[in-house]
Amino acid sequence: MKQNKFLGLILLANVACQEVSKDTSRSDLKDTSLSGFKIEQKVDTFNYHLIINAVNKGDTSAYESLSLDYWREEKSEDLFLVSFIVANKYDNACAYYDLYSNIVHSYLGLDIETLDKKTKCFALYFLLKAKEKGDERALSEAQEYFGSKKIPSSNSYLLELTKNP
Repeated sequence: MKQNKFLGLILLANVACQEVSKDTSRSDLKDTSLSGFKIEQKVDTFNYHLIINAVNKGDTSAYESLSLDYWREEKSEDLFLVSFIVANKYDNACAYYDLYSNIVHSYLGLDIETLDKKTKCFALYFLLKAKEKGDERALSEAQEYFGSKKIPSSNSYLLELTKNP
């Protein structure tokens, strides 16, 4: 069971990214270092530059434009890895909220109450972290979820994740 501790996050991250081919002989691809990752530029040049600016420079407006585009195009799962990096590297409220939304509101149609305990802890950690960073959507969802109860800190869910099952 300890080996499955972060399986939920790994599976979600796996949906968001693909293993990149190291074959550089293709002329239609451009490899760029991305915080230790390699990404391939394909046809979508606009989003490629938004990703690079968000991840490498912490460009908030680039991240928000990327986020809006991916949600509008119903390909938010493609945003997961970028959200994870931007949230952790730059403490970005919008990225934390996108991580929560990807877990709970993805095309899979999951309800937070149907998630396993660890995945639910991850989702609530991301939601509360976004709220603490000032995201209004996160505040609204946290108030709805916790109702009249006191809204806990994100750290309480982070600590819950470290406990044995």
